[in-house]
Amino acid sequence: MKLDELYFPARSEYFKEDYARLVRKNKGLQEQIDKKILQVLKNPNSHKNLKRPLQRYKEAHIDPFVMTFRIEGNVVKFVRIEHHDKVFGLPHD
Repeated sequence: MKLDELYFPARSEYFKEDYARLVRKNKGLQEQIDKKILQVLKNPNSHKNLKRPLQRYKEAHIDPFVMTFRIEGNVVKFVRIEHHDKVFGLPHD
């Protein structure tokens, strides 16, 4: 992997709150989320774009949860992680 292909993680305040709440309820989920974050950082463009009005974001699934993120240069900003039924109706900015 070349240096210009490296991506660095950033987490929104929403993501930090979602993450803390979810792993507090389910410790095994923390390992799954952290593993998915590493997968996304290796190749963020391989993930599906969301539809309007969230077209700036991409999604990664950790069933039954969805993690949303966007690419800002060489930074992948993780924005939300919530149950699939709720995540698309939540604020992202």
